Amino acid sequence: MTALLEHPLIAAYLADLDRALAGTDPIERADIVAGVREDLTERLSGGRDPSPDEIRAALGVLGPVDRIAAAATPAPPLTPAPSPAGNPTAGPLLLAGALLGVVLLPTLFPSVAVCLVVLVAALVVRHRRTARHRSLVTAATVVAGLGLLAGAFVLLFLVQASSGPVTTDPVQVGLGLPGVR
Repeated sequence: MTALLEHPLIAAYLADLDRALAGTDPIERADIVAGVREDLTERLSGGRDPSPDEIRAALGVLGPVDRIAAAATPAPPLTPAPSPAGNPTAGPLLLAGALLGVVLLPTLFPSVAVCLVVLVAALVVRHRRTARHRSLVTAATVVAGLGLLAGAFVLLFLVQASSGPVTTDPVQVGLGLPGVR
């Protein structure tokens, strides 16, 4: 039987069938090729080696490989899992959040918190290769970073202002007199 399937006409037919089924479901592809092999073995097993004409007749009954392949189920398309970075609203939302952080700057701590969250999220989204609205995500990164920097300057200003003026007059420093206001 193995010698029968190795006949050049049958081997060529099975190779053509396998190529024609390249776009089908892999499990169904293997089942179809195995089924054709069984069919040919049954048709051509008569206790003697079949002639080339008998092999051509058996292959003719099966029909062209294209017809067999056309009846097969196509392979399911490979669809990648949706990525959070592929979200079309990520860029606009991050930019809006960064702008909100800048607007909240007078409240300092909520502003810093919002800018920090937006900056981290924007860096994560920007790191992914599938990010949409890359320019908006970049803008959100810059705005959130500037918001954090501005918050740091406001904090430094508040700390400086709350400590009062610093005097360098040695007489006032030595006497413990308050600085000039």
